[in-house]
Order: sequence, then structure tokens, then C-alpha cells
Amino acid sequence: MRALVAVLSSTALVALFTSSLAAQPPGCCDSAGVPQVPTVVIGEPITYDVAYRNLQIAELQSRLADGVDYPLRLRQLETEIKLADAELQSLRRINANYSKFNRVSNDGGPLLLEREQFKLDLLRAELRLKNLRDERFLLNRHLSEQRRLHQLLVQRARQQAEASTPTQAKESVIIVGPANGRVA
Repeated sequence: MRALVAVLSSTALVALFTSSLAAQPPGCCDSAGVPQVPTVVIGEPITYDVAYRNLQIAELQSRLADGVDYPLRLRQLETEIKLADAELQSLRRINANYSKFNRVSNDGGPLLLEREQFKLDLLRAELRLKNLRDERFLLNRHLSEQRRLHQLLVQRARQQAEASTPTQAKESVIIVGPANGRVA
């Protein structure tokens, strides 16, 4: 019963943490955003090999998340932010040129449609840059929760491995002799 409560509470904890995390890099999580760590089916005994493998998987996922996934996603976001910022600056320079050229006829001139499309492109670039900066902020903000989640997954896998460790049954036979208590 105690093991059932531990499994259910750890599952609820994983669901709680993963529901509030930012988007995960592809390949590390399932469609619901939960890290892909094999879990124990309630009612079936877990073997030491499976428990040890689960521990290794959890430790590797933790190391990969800290050493590969997070830095890679942060680098990608930084690159996208720089490109979006450069695009936005370029669009603003073009807008200044449009304003000088088309100042006389704002109500139906020959470039009105192009200018309106350009304004939409400018707005799209501004929103994209804002979204990328927000995503970078969320990635950094929830880094400690992600690390804690991986620590908890490793801890749970370690506890399962320790609980299923095969006992080394050392049979020690003591033969008690006559009343003097000597061991034979």
C-alpha cells in the first residue's frame, strides 16, 4: 500500500511540474510534455535489471537536458531573436523611406496596397520578436523547475532500483553443540 501511494504521488508530482513548463525540445518528452521515463505498472513486481535501467535512463535524461537540450534551445532562441531584430530594423528603415515618398497621397495613392501590406509585415515582425523574447524568458524562468523534475525522476528511479536490489542471501548455519555452547 505504501508503494502504491508513493507511485501515485510521484506521478501526480510529475504531472504538476510538467503542466507548467515551457515547450520541451523534440524527442525528450511525449505528446503531453511528460519526460519519457519508463514507469512501473502497479501490481507487477519490478526486476532489478528494469529498475537499474530506469535509473540509468533518468540520469542520462537529466544530464542531456542540462548539457544539451537547454543550451541548444537557448542558442536557437538567441539566433532567432537576432534575426527577428535585424528584420524589424530593416522593415523600420524601409517604412521611413515609404513615408517620405508617399507623404502626399495617403488616401489611395499608387503604393497604398503595398504600404498596407508592409505595415502588416512590420507588425508581424514585432510580434514575432516579442514572442521569441517571451519564450526565452520562460525557458530561463522554469529552468530550476525542470532541473528539480529531473532530480525527482532520478530519485524515484534510484529508490525503485534500491527496493528491487536482489538480496544476497548468505546462509550462515550455526550448529549449537552440547550445553557448553560451543559452535561446531
